[in-house]
Amino acid sequence: MVEISSHSCVRFIPRTKQTSYLRIYAGDGCYSMVGRVGGEQGVSLGKGCDFVEIIIHELMHALGFWHEQSRPDRDNYVIINWQNIQPSETDQFKTNDPIVVDTLGQGYDYDSIMHYNSMAFSKNGMETIMARTGGVRIGDNLKLSRTDITKLNLLYNCYYKIPSMMRLLPWRFGTRGFWPQDRFEDDIIGMDFYDAYRSELLNERPYSRTAVKNKNLLWPNGVVAYVFDNRLGYHQRLIRQAMDRIESVSCVRFVQRTRQSDYLYIFPGDGCYSMVGKAGGKQPLSLGPGCYYFEVAEHELMHGIGFWHEHGRPDRDKYVQILMQNVDRRESSQFGKNDPMVVDTLDEDYDYRSIMHYGQKTFSANGLDTIVPRVSGVPIGIAKDLSITDIRKINKLYNCKSKEIVSTPAQLIATTPASSATTQPGKYYYSNYSMLRIINYIFG
Repeated sequence: MVEISSHSCVRFIPRTKQTSYLRIYAGDGCYSMVGRVGGEQGVSLGKGCDFVEIIIHELMHALGFWHEQSRPDRDNYVIINWQNIQPSETDQFKTNDPIVVDTLGQGYDYDSIMHYNSMAFSKNGMETIMARTGGVRIGDNLKLSRTDITKLNLLYNCYYKIPSMMRLLPWRFGTRGFWPQDRFEDDIIGMDFYDAYRSELLNERPYSRTAVKNKNLLWPNGVVAYVFDNRLGYHQRLIRQAMDRIESVSCVRFVQRTRQSDYLYIFPGDGCYSMVGKAGGKQPLSLGPGCYYFEVAEHELMHGIGFWHEHGRPDRDKYVQILMQNVDRRESSQFGKNDPMVVDTLDEDYDYRSIMHYGQKTFSANGLDTIVPRVSGVPIGIAKDLSITDIRKINKLYNCKSKEIVSTPAQLIATTPASSATTQPGKYYYSNYSMLRIINYIFG
């Protein structure tokens, strides 16, 4: 903390009564959400994380920084050797979508404390990242680089702290590429967002995937403002039908944006993805080619109002078996189990029928099952609409007292088909990048 404060106007202070703060604890690995999301926000520094450079790295995530090697233009500067990467960690080497990042006009920084080293997540002792510039070392910095300091001060408007000299590479991508636009991690979500929005140095752990536990991530009074990108054309009607369906069973309302500062920007991007819950500002929800199905639109809107995937529940192993040997190695992170500290199941049983449940062969590398229900004969991932439990959860999450919440026997939930979450996992961008200079924290 002192290293960061000494080079910027950012200050870390012990929490007194602040409602938004970092809870720094010894969890399972080194990870943090990116930026301020509001409320109690976990930063894990567990076994093996007690190095100054790792602590600085995680605190920089919490302040709003992503990994340097995830910039959209990174392939101009480094080579990713996919064949050398541990299959379970390939997701850590994806590039970020330029629509949600901003580089602050700075060039690629090999020296950044946020850059992986050349052997990160290697499965065979060979390099996973190579610099295209000969003789350049990467990922071995023990403190903030000059460019890290410059970005930190630009982000928090500490102009009097900006170094006068910087070793920068020419910026070829324009003005986007590193920072979440405004205040802002495919179908996880961006959030686990919370899928968003955790980060790690050597051990990334996603957060809750059933419903957000942090009430700051809910849309106030259940009113969700939105804007359609004109390129959606006639597909807007299908998306509006999915909105109407959610409205018909809850007190949630989708309204066209007028002057609201927080809203969904629904556009035809590269895949089907959304942040989870309200991130703040212009919040992307992509429904691109291949996503124009009622159930897919419904699935992504459910992410947008605060719901994670059902198979990411902390207790999921009691109900399904994940066959990692059949999972496409690039998508292995989509089958992670979430931290119970940030998940809220809303006191509902596991729901095979949920619109938020993956199918039996989702992301299969070989045509074999990736998820197998422990209840024989139960189909999963074929839902065309919200399940009764989905409806009940929406009403509980948004405290819809005027709506009748139907009680469903557990045996019915266990014998009804699950959702068709056929979206593209991996692009849930999440965290509320609030430009506050004072970061409150507690140790726990």
